[in-house]
Amino acid sequence: MKTRFASVKILGFITILLLIPGLNKGMAFDASGLNTVQQDSIRDGYYLILGAFQNPQNAMRFSQALKHGDAPGASVAFNANRQLYYVYGFFSEDFKSMRENWVKYRQMPNYSDAWVFYRGDKDDPFYKKEGGAILGEGFTGRAESSSGQLKKDQMTGDNPQKSNPGPSNTIRQAEEPAGGGKFFKMIFNAVNATSLKEVQAKINVVDAERNRELGKFDTHTLQFVPDPANRTNRVLVIADVFGYNKQQVELNLDAPSQANDSRIEVKDGVTFVNLDLNRQTKGALMIMYNVYFFNDAAVMRPESMYELNQLLEMMLENEDLVIRIHGHTNSNSAGKIIGLPKDSNRFFQLGDDNPESIGSAKRLSAARAETVKKWLAYNGIDEKRIQVKAWGGKKPVYEKRSENARFNVRVEVEILKD
Repeated sequence: MKTRFASVKILGFITILLLIPGLNKGMAFDASGLNTVQQDSIRDGYYLILGAFQNPQNAMRFSQALKHGDAPGASVAFNANRQLYYVYGFFSEDFKSMRENWVKYRQMPNYSDAWVFYRGDKDDPFYKKEGGAILGEGFTGRAESSSGQLKKDQMTGDNPQKSNPGPSNTIRQAEEPAGGGKFFKMIFNAVNATSLKEVQAKINVVDAERNRELGKFDTHTLQFVPDPANRTNRVLVIADVFGYNKQQVELNLDAPSQANDSRIEVKDGVTFVNLDLNRQTKGALMIMYNVYFFNDAAVMRPESMYELNQLLEMMLENEDLVIRIHGHTNSNSAGKIIGLPKDSNRFFQLGDDNPESIGSAKRLSAARAETVKKWLAYNGIDEKRIQVKAWGGKKPVYEKRSENARFNVRVEVEILKD
């Protein structure tokens, strides 16, 4: 498997700030380790964005890796309008020179998602709006990154004017629970161990004594974890994220530092759980639990986009990756099959032109697996890297009449080569 960066040691907060003067300017750090912004640090011009982060420490770490690798001039700028730290490899006030660098980086496998952010008073020539989509010269039309915010400026054409929005918390905070009770402040900081990009995911916290789920919590936001009220106050923090090896941390919420685990940090009452997630490798079989299809159809529901983007990101990250997509149904009964219109890219919407036929469950599972393959190809993945296998209802996970039978209808991804 190709790796994107050499192993990078996380530097201390103060040391890194000294290395990145642009990030230090206009910021103050409060005692809790959460950052308060006075003003953003983006001046007029074009920025070649190689990563966007919610957590400033992650942005600094990524920038330092780039400095010792593919982008010696890498730096960090804070976009107060988006509440994101942009790591950029190149800055210019000239459109032509920026375009040359953008094309160069987009042709490199590790930076195929590089994009340009522009701020200024004049019209931005880099992107033009057509029918709500933003198209640039050479832009592939790839779907938005699974991080959601990674390409948000690009997708919206945001060109904010210079402003000072005033103080705000740069690490987002979940809504504080109402009704009292004891809660623990935690931040789950999940990062791709290879690319150093932030991983947007749900982290599961479980009562270690009773094996009872306390909740699922977003990464990179200040979360309030309820008191398990068990004998030891021990919990398990479980990161089971599609495309990554499962990772687990055990700690005592009353005394997290006693776990003697380098992944745990405590700063003024906030417990940080830092998770460097490693990609699944050859032989792994991953279930896409959050890819859903309309009834009797090879058309996906819109909520499938999130996990599909995680798969796409994994394929873009490693150009040697070859996968097999397995399609499964809940039974082997024949029935109606609603397919995609010929040559259509309408993967997430049913219409009057969707063809209907009668066929076997195996044929339906094949059509669904093919839909995922076509979506990946539409977003720039070579079809030679994607195989398909249909099972129909031959491999159920649950008994087909059980309350969990719906989980038999699924797509699985097998890694054949990495």
